[in-house]
Amino acid sequence: MQFWTAKAPAVQFTSLEAAVRFAKDHGGRWEEIEITVHLPREDIVFATGKVHQLIDALPGDLRKKR
Repeated sequence: MQFWTAKAPAVQFTSLEAAVRFAKDHGGRWEEIEITVHLPREDIVFATGKVHQLIDALPGDLRKKR
């Protein structure tokens, strides 16, 4: 996974959820943003609108449940 926003270098993650959580925690809900999933035969790109939907769909903060 790779997270990209215009104001910062790309960051790599091992899961889509981790990338979406990073986006949420770093203002991705209000920025132009892109998450790219690199697969052996193709890449899947989640552009700004879809990333915002993924952020909204995140389950609650796991740290708060403890």
